[in-house]
Amino acid sequence: MRLDTKKVEEIVASFVKEKIPDVASISFEKIEFKDRFYEYWVNLFARKTDGITLCIFCRVEAGTGRIINYTCSVY
Repeated sequence: MRLDTKKVEEIVASFVKEKIPDVASISFEKIEFKDRFYEYWVNLFARKTDGITLCIFCRVEAGTGRIINYTCSVY
């Protein structure tokens, strides 16, 4: 069963807040479903309370909502 986009946003936002406790805002840039891999590819920006912006990419398994992997870099 595929997740809807809103559910993917909730899962990823929760994951980001867990990994980066001082996140002030999250801005989703792109959420794309990949049929071949049966997963979502998510690009987003997270601004921390100290003003630093992080660019995050993560892959979310479409059936379970599990974060498969992620990368994070300073933007």
